[in-house]
Amino acid sequence: MTLTMVQVDYNPKTTYIDQHWVLIIGKNGNDYTINDPIDGKRVSFRERYGSPARWIFRIAAYRRIK
Repeated sequence: MTLTMVQVDYNPKTTYIDQHWVLIIGKNGNDYTINDPIDGKRVSFRERYGSPARWIFRIAAYRRIK
């Protein structure tokens, strides 16, 4: 199993990136389902942060090796 976390800008109204990480748990067309630790909810990436192509700044993937 691979865990994929992405860095987003929690407050895009500021001039700098307010670093925040969310866990991607699924894909629906051109959207992702995420678990957001800010409130513990499972939500659509697009609904919460906007376009993934625009608002994902870093991707970190981890895989457990047996």
